[in-house]
Amino acid sequence: MNNFSDIRRQAGAITYRVADGHAQILLVTSLDTRRWIIPKGNIEKGSTPAQAAACEVAEEAGIEGEIIGTTSLGLYTYLKRLKSGERQPTTVEVYLLRAIRQLFDWPEKGRRDLLWLPVMEAIECIQEPGVVPLLDRVGQLERALRLFGQPLTPIE
Repeated sequence: MNNFSDIRRQAGAITYRVADGHAQILLVTSLDTRRWIIPKGNIEKGSTPAQAAACEVAEEAGIEGEIIGTTSLGLYTYLKRLKSGERQPTTVEVYLLRAIRQLFDWPEKGRRDLLWLPVMEAIECIQEPGVVPLLDRVGQLERALRLFGQPLTPIE
């Protein structure tokens, strides 16, 4: 039986850019199963979860960006498959990251596929069920901004 200390902690980011006045969400493929996921990974000693989330986006997708806000969008839990074949409960603290630039080269270039999609299409493609409510929150934010006459504008 697992106890609380057996739960691995990771950080991830829902990364967005603006194209034609609409938010697009970055999805990447996982290395082993090739499912569509958001960038996520371990929190290195000395890093905050927000810093770790931004580092994962840079390592997995070559995107440099800015964490939006001071708190996470939320958490989700999944069973991480370890090299031993065991599955370990893992909680991911998810942040919102605005993409600023795409790097020419990055550590996992060529090992993952990248895909930018409108929020609703990203929700349909994502294969981590716990991420769906977090993506829906991003979609709600985008709709609220439009309702109040605040269109999304791209980064200069």
